[in-house]
Amino acid sequence: MIPPLCVPELFQLRVAADPEAAAVVGEDGVLSYAELNTRANRLARLLISRGAGPESFVAVAVPRGTDLIVALLAVVKAGAAYLPVDPNYPADRIAYMLDDARPALVVTSAAVAGRLPVQDPLVLDDPETSAALAGQTADDPTNEDRLGPLHLPCPAYLIYTSGSTGRPKGVVVTHMGVASLLTAQIDAFDLGPGSRVLQFASPSFDAAFWELCMALLSGAALVVAPEERLAPGEPLAELLTERRVTHATLPPAVLAATSPDTRALAGGCLITAGEACSGSLVARWAPGRRMFNAYGPTESTVCATMTRPYYRTDLGNPPLGSAIVNTELLVLDAELQPVPAGGTGELHLAGPSLARGYLGRPGLTAERFVAHPSGRPGERMYRTGDLVRRGHDGTLEFLGRADHQVKVRGFRIELGEIEAVLTAHPSVAHGVVAAREDRPGVRRLVGYVVPAQGSTDSAELRRHLSAGLPAHMVPTVFVELDSVPLTPNGKVDRAALPAPDLAAAAAEGILPRTPAEEQLCGLFAEVLALPEVRADSNFFALGGDSISAFTLVQQARTAGLALTVQDVFRYGSPEQLAARTESADRTAREEFAPPAADLAKVAEGWPGHTAVLPVTPMQHSLLASARRETGTGRVLQDCWYFWLEFEGELDADTMRLAAEALLRRYPETTAAFAHEGLRRPLQVVPGEFELPWSEHDLGDLPEDQQDGAFEKLAAAEQDRPFDVARSPLVRFALVRFGERRHRLLIGFSQLQMDGWSFPVFLDDLWVLYQHRGDDSAMPPAKTGGPYTDWLTGRDRAAAEDAWRTALEDLSGPTLVRESDPGHHEGAPHVQDLVLLPADVTRALGERAREHGLTLNTLVLGAWGIVLGGLTGRQDTVFGYTVSGRAPEVSGIEHAIGSYANLLPVRVRWSPGAPLTEVLTRLQAEQGALIAHQHLSLTDIERTVGLPELFDATVAAQNYPVNRPASEALGAAALPPEGAARIVGVHTHEVTPHTLRLSFRADEQLFLALEYRGGRDVLARIAGQVRDLLTAAAADPGRSVEELLASGSSEGRNP
Repeated sequence: MIPPLCVPELFQLRVAADPEAAAVVGEDGVLSYAELNTRANRLARLLISRGAGPESFVAVAVPRGTDLIVALLAVVKAGAAYLPVDPNYPADRIAYMLDDARPALVVTSAAVAGRLPVQDPLVLDDPETSAALAGQTADDPTNEDRLGPLHLPCPAYLIYTSGSTGRPKGVVVTHMGVASLLTAQIDAFDLGPGSRVLQFASPSFDAAFWELCMALLSGAALVVAPEERLAPGEPLAELLTERRVTHATLPPAVLAATSPDTRALAGGCLITAGEACSGSLVARWAPGRRMFNAYGPTESTVCATMTRPYYRTDLGNPPLGSAIVNTELLVLDAELQPVPAGGTGELHLAGPSLARGYLGRPGLTAERFVAHPSGRPGERMYRTGDLVRRGHDGTLEFLGRADHQVKVRGFRIELGEIEAVLTAHPSVAHGVVAAREDRPGVRRLVGYVVPAQGSTDSAELRRHLSAGLPAHMVPTVFVELDSVPLTPNGKVDRAALPAPDLAAAAAEGILPRTPAEEQLCGLFAEVLALPEVRADSNFFALGGDSISAFTLVQQARTAGLALTVQDVFRYGSPEQLAARTESADRTAREEFAPPAADLAKVAEGWPGHTAVLPVTPMQHSLLASARRETGTGRVLQDCWYFWLEFEGELDADTMRLAAEALLRRYPETTAAFAHEGLRRPLQVVPGEFELPWSEHDLGDLPEDQQDGAFEKLAAAEQDRPFDVARSPLVRFALVRFGERRHRLLIGFSQLQMDGWSFPVFLDDLWVLYQHRGDDSAMPPAKTGGPYTDWLTGRDRAAAEDAWRTALEDLSGPTLVRESDPGHHEGAPHVQDLVLLPADVTRALGERAREHGLTLNTLVLGAWGIVLGGLTGRQDTVFGYTVSGRAPEVSGIEHAIGSYANLLPVRVRWSPGAPLTEVLTRLQAEQGALIAHQHLSLTDIERTVGLPELFDATVAAQNYPVNRPASEALGAAALPPEGAARIVGVHTHEVTPHTLRLSFRADEQLFLALEYRGGRDVLARIAGQVRDLLTAAAADPGRSVEELLASGSSEGRNP
């Protein structure tokens, strides 16, 4: 049995047990228990300083993700109770909840703050908040720090559920039942370190607290994801598999819309809850998993009963199970007398898990929380309103409701609340709402209306209801009646309400007129199980809901129609959706499709080409800054090179076959670049190409001269720039040192390949060599097509606005070359290396985690401050290379191309500011720009009106190692005895910038610097970077001035 402790204490036990274990797994990385605890502690202390404490509420309106989890945890650590506010709720409902709860604070994000009817919310990603958080200590808050003592009877959270009066009611749940809930979860589900729990439920639903406890109070990891990745069907199945989820709690409606992929939750634990689960769902999902059914109202700390795991699939509809620890189940009749086994009665719950009651509703609380007829004096029980039958084995079977409360897709809904809003519409004389299941497994709300006069408009009724109710409470279908059927005693006869005739409604209207309309009509009919659908039929009027909308969008995308769920809600009919997709496609094509005149120039200059592609952001910037050859006017790009060293018998002809096959496998690597006189540069893929291949034999030279001769070859290769108009922009030179020693020198343009392509290039080349250029057994190559489609769909205007804001009030570029009188263009680069000791590197990582920072942020911040010292600026900008490979582009990690992007990073600092404050602001500002990293540097410079922003850059050497080809072929095994094997790889990059820092973090932090200037100047720069990082490893909370002074390097200007 878990000890009866409050949530913060239970969480801190897990932090102490394994601080480095994964706590939250999100789209932006993994947060350890120590990192989560640090971030939550800092926010908790800030909340305390602003009035949050025991017996108060803090509203949390933050989108799904890591920040939401930090915020919820921080609220309970402060001693307050959190009120989750779904940012997608209608404004009226949010306003009512906030007015009713009167929270001490509202915590939100910049993206949501403008939609909230409050003044001065705490905006987590605001720079001022970031600075305030940086000033808080990271220790666990105790009752001495809180505004009052936190005890078990204090509220933990406030959840608003549907109310029969037309307004939602707030359920105040305390810490009393949390230990019992956690005990039940751990005992039943085999939870603990190494488990991964999906955070699926809406934050406004108490199942989200169930998931939070299941993960963070057991030592497991909580897997968080954006809304679109949780969509029922293929997205959810992919997420479960990709994130290796071991435990998930999902409503039956979601399971019904998702295929039980054998890999998803394989061997793991699946819990259904929220509504009745059918035997057919158990039959589909139980094999290969441990499947449970759980039940519990919000008024009893999420869960009251659960079943044993299902291993058989022929059990019929699952029962509710038996009571969890410390929960008492009573099946009573109307006189509160026990009902014998086999009889029907209303389920009542008792025990420490009961909620305190309904906020500000003493009458309703007294009505639902009644005296326990056989309990201790003052003991209460909760009337659930659920009718059940207790079996002879003690398990409960759910039979229905004793009132008009229903459950649809896991949400508890009072039909009276919907009816009150529906009847308020002036066109409705009488309105009734019912939950129907006219198709097995498809339960939906139907609105029945008697018009006030004439007829009603379903679309208008839907808009009216959506303005005041969450989406799950809006009926999907409306049926007009002359009168509402009544029972003999004058009550609504719900059993006599007619089923909606959706097939007849779907067959009325205009026929589809375009291929897109025809496609969508077919998809509507398939998803809604209707014989046909007309072009002007509304998806929701035909019975669609949010879950089936996700299914529609998935199938539409498979058919090549780019839709979103928001489009379905906004446009609704095949006719309007087809127009939307055609308009979006046309706009995107117009922006990216080259004009006919440009294509004519390409056809003239590159006859026989097979494809014309838009350039990537990096290619656009590289071409804009490329140098033009004097005399010829050719546009030239510098040559980068790397070489592979082989030992053993190497066949030169086979290696040449492999190199040629590699370029054919990735056609974009053979592209030339057209740009003269074009609206925007283009990649031109030729039909045929000649492999640039040469062979050199150094075997006759004395062994001590061979390496020198090779270096001359490599230098000569580097001195041969590429003409961007001639393809391919890659060259191979095989150098023989002897019978069993070779090097393959590969020169290439950065226009063709970035660092992230490097592992794929090497892997495929080696596999192709082993198979003599035959790629038939290899997985299909990942090309740039999906990336181009993704790039086409980006919102350039929003990105330009974001960069304009990020660089607002910048006084000018940061140019290192102007601060060094000894610098001159064309000078060779000198190099210096800094290697931080392992203990300093480890301390840097620990300090970063303590302050909720990444090591990258520490390095970038230090670099910006050092540049400030060099240039005399406290507002510096430099370039930082990002991967550019959007995770939503399928297979992009296995593609070869120039997808990386060089983007500005702005660091603002002052000598007296704590370094942590500078870094926290930097990390927040960079995080806000992640969605806008698809603009080229050239476009950003144009947007902010500066021809140049910087001449110093940073690159993190964090290239992934992906081996799809060799893994597929089992080629990772050692080659046959005597055959060639790779024994060394050497890379050499050429930077056009004045100053460049590249770094890699392993056990030690490795920093390599290149400078087009004096070696002594570079040595001072390297020393400043080393000293600042070393000082930060000791205490990053000190001011920048103090940290700089503690180093051994002196002077502002080197």
